Amino acid sequence: MSAVRFWSRVRWAGGLIALGVWTSWVVAQVPGSAPARALNAPSATPPANTRPVITVDNAVHDFGTNWAGTRLEHTFKITNTGNATLEIREVRPGCSCATAGAYPKSLQPGETGSFPLVLDTTSIYGQYTRTPVIASNDPATPQLMLQLKGTVKRIIEVSPPMASFGVVYGGTPQTLTLKIVNNGEAPLQLALDPFASAGPFRFELTETTPGKAFELKVTAMMPFDTPGLKRTEGRLMTNLASQRDLTVIASLVVRDRLDVQPPSVMVYPPADPAAAMTTMTRLLSFTNSGADPVKILEVSSDEPQFKVSFQPQLAGKNYLVRIEMPGNYAVPPEGRKIVIKTDDKTKPVLHVPVIKAFTPTAATRPAPVASAPVAPRSARRPAELMIGQKAPDFKLTTVSGKSASPADFSGKITVLDFVSSRCGYCKRQLPRVETLRPKYEEKGVRYLIVGETMGRNEETKEMLQAVLTQLNVKADFAMDAGNTVGRMFQATGYPTMVILGKTGMIEAVNIGNKVDLEDLMKGQLDALLDGKAIPDKFLPPKG
Repeated sequence: MSAVRFWSRVRWAGGLIALGVWTSWVVAQVPGSAPARALNAPSATPPANTRPVITVDNAVHDFGTNWAGTRLEHTFKITNTGNATLEIREVRPGCSCATAGAYPKSLQPGETGSFPLVLDTTSIYGQYTRTPVIASNDPATPQLMLQLKGTVKRIIEVSPPMASFGVVYGGTPQTLTLKIVNNGEAPLQLALDPFASAGPFRFELTETTPGKAFELKVTAMMPFDTPGLKRTEGRLMTNLASQRDLTVIASLVVRDRLDVQPPSVMVYPPADPAAAMTTMTRLLSFTNSGADPVKILEVSSDEPQFKVSFQPQLAGKNYLVRIEMPGNYAVPPEGRKIVIKTDDKTKPVLHVPVIKAFTPTAATRPAPVASAPVAPRSARRPAELMIGQKAPDFKLTTVSGKSASPADFSGKITVLDFVSSRCGYCKRQLPRVETLRPKYEEKGVRYLIVGETMGRNEETKEMLQAVLTQLNVKADFAMDAGNTVGRMFQATGYPTMVILGKTGMIEAVNIGNKVDLEDLMKGQLDALLDGKAIPDKFLPPKG
């Protein structure tokens, strides 16, 4: 195409564009004609998106200072300030010491709901912060973080709170002394639980100021046969209704007199065995905790690719062993070892294994196996699944000589409380039940403690009687030899409380030392005494 012809077409096209612009302007000036839309002009503003908005009046609540064991309650007020339904998907209390009460599952625009939370301070020490979470369908805040905080002071303060011996060597017994102070007004009485297992530790209690101060000496009864972690619990029983027992943990880690750490050399498989050779280093620490000095004479390995050496950190006491190996080294299947020779007469040679660290890969993971659909598990525990069934036929004799069987309970509401004298939760639950027992026994409710065995050694009535006397529990009890009756009622953990109705049906089951135990028992027993069914809110979930 010639240049003249090209420029002629350009002028022609430009004329058409100009004509179109002029025509649009003319049309816009004609009365009654539709105005032209400007190029790329935005369309009309769409209506605002509809969505829920979760809003809390105050996301932080400070309980202040409270005694340990106090049941603390707070209700958060949640409002839906959006323009769509707010769906509450879940309320997570934030810790095992907190529980969520009944709350609305949805809130309409402008609606406000109550979200109660209960905090059990029994296991909380000092200052604390707990962060409950409310999950919802608010796209901007799907997880609303709340906060419960405060300070817990304990009537019985133990300092330090546990007997931690750390790492110990040698065979001489060691003792730590813990101070126990009574911060309450009532005089404190303490006694060691004679049935608590002390394991490799011994506990000795001394009262230094009557009713106010004590010393607890904890002795580690060395030597120990094997190295490793040693841990046990010492239990003290008190005269305080708010804290019937006190647990003190004792622990230590046993190391040999001649100790090498780490006890093995771990080598990870090389990412690329063909990669260029580089050097990687592993270090071992040799420690002599004995009274006599021990020297390292020689360090070697059965792997010729290793270069091993040692240097004293403190002659006769501590040495550093260095192992240099190729960067792409792979441990053979039979493994390798580092040999440390010393001048010690008892342990002249120590062996440290060199082992391959296993790293799972997609190829080594087992393929998933298809299986038949599994029915969802019930939220109820085995004993709770018996609610609504007739009580099994059993026969017990109480320490007071009374017969205890379904026939003896006919026409009466009966509470069977399966406990163990070795069970810490039982020792917390029993005094709480004792505060209700006389009132309901006056109304015709029969209450019976059933002694079970927890552990290998059979428990005796003398053991249970000693616990009940210490707790000031005056209820009648019977021993269940071999846990025969407990198995009939599916009592797989203690305490397990079973409530029988007048017709011998299992009406309710309360497992453990529940935070709201008193409220549950009152609701259950009051309903049965009125001849009514127990409301669902006083029963375990049916799911």
